[in-house]
Amino acid sequence: MSSRSIGLAAQVCTTAAWLLCVGGAAAQSITSVGLFPGGGNSAVYAISNGGAAAAGFSNDATSRDMTLRWLQPSTTQNLGLLPVGVTNTYGQAISLGGTIIAGYGDSGGNTRAFRWTNTGGYQVLPLIPGTNFATASGISSAGTRVVGTSGIGTTARAFLWEDSNPGVVLNLGVLAGQLSSSANAISGDGSTIVGASGTLAFRWTSTRGMVSLGSLPGQTSATARSVSPTGTTVAGLWNNGGERGFKWTATTGMVDLPFMPTGTVLRPRGISGDGVLVVGQGNGKIGLGAFVHSDAMGTVDLASYLEARGVNLTGWQLNDCYAVDQHGTAFGGCGFFEGHAVGFVVRGLSRPSLAESAPTASAGVGISSAGGIGGGEPLHIACRGKDRDGDGHFDFFDYLSVVSGFSDSDVGVDFNGDTVIDFFDYLDFVAAFSMPR
Repeated sequence: MSSRSIGLAAQVCTTAAWLLCVGGAAAQSITSVGLFPGGGNSAVYAISNGGAAAAGFSNDATSRDMTLRWLQPSTTQNLGLLPVGVTNTYGQAISLGGTIIAGYGDSGGNTRAFRWTNTGGYQVLPLIPGTNFATASGISSAGTRVVGTSGIGTTARAFLWEDSNPGVVLNLGVLAGQLSSSANAISGDGSTIVGASGTLAFRWTSTRGMVSLGSLPGQTSATARSVSPTGTTVAGLWNNGGERGFKWTATTGMVDLPFMPTGTVLRPRGISGDGVLVVGQGNGKIGLGAFVHSDAMGTVDLASYLEARGVNLTGWQLNDCYAVDQHGTAFGGCGFFEGHAVGFVVRGLSRPSLAESAPTASAGVGISSAGGIGGGEPLHIACRGKDRDGDGHFDFFDYLSVVSGFSDSDVGVDFNGDTVIDFFDYLDFVAAFSMPR
């Protein structure tokens, strides 16, 4: 079938059918993971792919913090305490399928790393010989590798644990001239570990060992906080007298991330699987809150980003974002919902486009549907023209992209340029299918 025939066929889609298509695609939502009975606060530190499962903590009526495992749509599990006398536990990382969690438990000076599975429960991980505490902060997609930090006093070392040799952990050492190290994350494929050694951020692989990511002008310290599934992109925090964010690739090296408008603090926490999105906490016009960044879009507050994509945030204040899934379709963090400090999971978003544009001073696009942002607030999404997928052909796949764009309130579907996304833009697009190529 020719693209012209497909275009003519697309025109037979009635107004009612088009509205059903747009409405049916809008499955995006935010969910509170809740609190343990009697608890006063909770947080989500990690999510599985798609946000179907999450790990974090909640306190209970006795004010103890315990690992929380959340499963969509509304199951909240209390994983309890470790069998080594600790009084608090915290889930820090979760496997791709959501069945394995890594974290740590503590009680005063007694801190131990753990790995939890839904079949075997808690497994206390070994210490590096000569140390007396350990925390776990990252896990591979399959849950077979865990990374963290083991130390004594003020001396610490990054470690790697593998289920193929569960009785020991590998000491990853330190960078030359540095006295300590800590591991914060591991790539999904288990090949790459990132963290900090002294004042420098590092990237570790089995072939090259621990390598510094470099430095930025005026840098006094840096730590790598997250890494993409294949280890090619790293995000983290650096300091030059204030807290700033960076993103690293082998091609670009360390690149400073911009603040939100009027901001002075940026604390990256997580990175999407394709390395497009970085999330965390920063300040801006509305004070300290969660942010999301892409190279093309810049750094914006997460609440505006989500509302522009149809997420109803009524009653929510998003304070921090710790996690984003592989495709940028789910987020996890903590905030306030109707006055309660709780963890959240956002699910069902469309995969972000590489063509998302930087914030501009333009009037923006007002969204005519409920839940969008009005008042001329820019949505910061590039108009990609009628060849929506950029393959050089104007065909049915562009039509599908347009339907998705209407669901996401994408300014790229404002085809008639009246700054309102509505049915007249759809008619303009359909008419284009009838034009000679």
